[in-house]
Amino acid sequence: MNANKAGFTVSTVSRRRPEHLHSELEKIALELYAIWRRCAAYGSMPPMRLFLALSLLSFCVLAQDAPKKEGGPPRKGGNPFAEPKNLKVLKISGDQLRDTMRAFNTALGVNCNHCHVQGDLPSDANPKKEMARTMITMTREINGHFPSSEGNLKVRCYTCHRGAVAPLTAPPETGDAAKPPAK
Repeated sequence: MNANKAGFTVSTVSRRRPEHLHSELEKIALELYAIWRRCAAYGSMPPMRLFLALSLLSFCVLAQDAPKKEGGPPRKGGNPFAEPKNLKVLKISGDQLRDTMRAFNTALGVNCNHCHVQGDLPSDANPKKEMARTMITMTREINGHFPSSEGNLKVRCYTCHRGAVAPLTAPPETGDAAKPPAK
């Protein structure tokens, strides 16, 4: 092994690290040794303090994680939108499914666990999931009766719910007449 004048063996340290870090660690070790030699030659810092400072610095460098690969392992449980399971009414996947679910969250003012079982999204154990399917079917049926030249939806979940789980069935009791929506 390569032992320098200070007695450090660079290759024994680098054998424990992944291959892509070998040359980088060797460079750092040589730089640390050069700094130590310069400081010891000029007498600017007591050798023990310098040794402790360099040891701390080298520990910080060696304790860093290796860089993550872009195509790394999938997160635990995978992406539920990539290959969805138990879709009975919605026949979509990927980004379109994610956007649709976020629209439901916004329309009802809830998060995913309102309809889904936490940790088991395909499960039908939550009865609110079946109600959501019924409401999606109802919305599709209503939209089917409206002529549309561009395929735009006239009725959505937000049309009735307006950010609340239970839609209002009567106007608020403010005494003010309802104002038409802004165009």
